[in-house]
Amino acid sequence: MQEANRSYGLKAEIYSRVLLFGDQSRTVILHTVSISFLTKANPTVFMINYDKFRLSLKRLQEQHEHYIRLDPSVAVLIREAVMESVIQRFEVCCECLWKAMKRYMIEELGLASVPNSPKPLLRLANENDLLSGSLAQWFKYANARTDTSHDYDEDKALACLDLVPDFIADAIKLYNEMTGEPWI
Repeated sequence: MQEANRSYGLKAEIYSRVLLFGDQSRTVILHTVSISFLTKANPTVFMINYDKFRLSLKRLQEQHEHYIRLDPSVAVLIREAVMESVIQRFEVCCECLWKAMKRYMIEELGLASVPNSPKPLLRLANENDLLSGSLAQWFKYANARTDTSHDYDEDKALACLDLVPDFIADAIKLYNEMTGEPWI
């Protein structure tokens, strides 16, 4: 029996570049596109895209700074809106972090079995020395994310806000570890 030719995780990345040559009277446009597919015959290594994680972390950091600097005399409604924005950005950043970390463990660490839920994923990341800080602290972040997204309660919101500075610092360290790039 002959094995059929199968694709192994059909993934494509498109790289595109537009080059302009010439002067004002005449311009030549050269557009190049390169597509690579991951197959058994072509095991191309792909770069992990950390853009969503980086951007969500940057926006969380910026919004938290706005919250900290907010004048206490500002109307309560505005203060609450900024606070809720920080929490929402925290939730989004947690999601982006877990997805990036999962992909990193699969593609960079070569782990065959990686869980889909946050706490088991955090345990596995901790076992592979990926997390800075304690696993208990990362579980606090995961619990805060769950608490704020499923049940709005002012005490839970304030507890989440208290965790945000530490989360930002730990998430930046994780970003640096996964990307090998300094935080900007």
